Amino acid sequence: MPFNPGMTDPAAPPLAGLLEITGGENALVLALQPGDESLDCGGFIAESCQRGRPPFVMVLQDGSASHPGSNIFPPDRIAAIREGETREAVRRLGLRADRLLMAGLIDGPVPAEGPVFEAAVRGITLVMWARDCNLILAPWPTDAPRSAAHRIAAAVAAGSGVAHLSYAPPQDALPDGWRLAIPAETKRQAVAAHASGLGGLVSDDPAPRIPPGCLARAEQPFETILRPPA
Repeated sequence: MPFNPGMTDPAAPPLAGLLEITGGENALVLALQPGDESLDCGGFIAESCQRGRPPFVMVLQDGSASHPGSNIFPPDRIAAIREGETREAVRRLGLRADRLLMAGLIDGPVPAEGPVFEAAVRGITLVMWARDCNLILAPWPTDAPRSAAHRIAAAVAAGSGVAHLSYAPPQDALPDGWRLAIPAETKRQAVAAHASGLGGLVSDDPAPRIPPGCLARAEQPFETILRPPA
């Protein structure tokens, strides 16, 4: 059953408007893999576009390892497909093509320290300043890859003085943040653009890469934005 934002839930963050959450700052949305930008914070992106303050979206990895069992679709072909799906997804969210950057890191473990980590921090910091962004949104650290992405965003924020928030699945939500009402139908359409993740497109490895339970997020009329842990 989709969550009703009017329901009373003492454990849920309060509902708030986009301006209250962002403080009116231009935002950079950092996503780990293709599809995350739509599934995890597509509503935030769509709402920001509707309000005339479109974010800049940066996807770190190329998604090339999403179908390791396929011979017809080798990693370079999968990466190209997933980039095309991402570009279509953000178009459906209302984002202009020039506000999406596919960083193209090869799909795999995300470094939480070391030279690649430091290079990612420098690169994202440069993009933020070039695009006049004073707020970075990154995944809530629910697992090792998202924890690494969180650490990258935290390092960017600490080094440049910008604000840092996290987008989080509702089941991981804590009270220190907000719920943002979103255009759920637009988010569903964006998620649907990621056909390779939903199963069936890759004929010799058709298993869906987006777990069915995750799709429930696209049915909810709100997203959770949290102040990240230190």
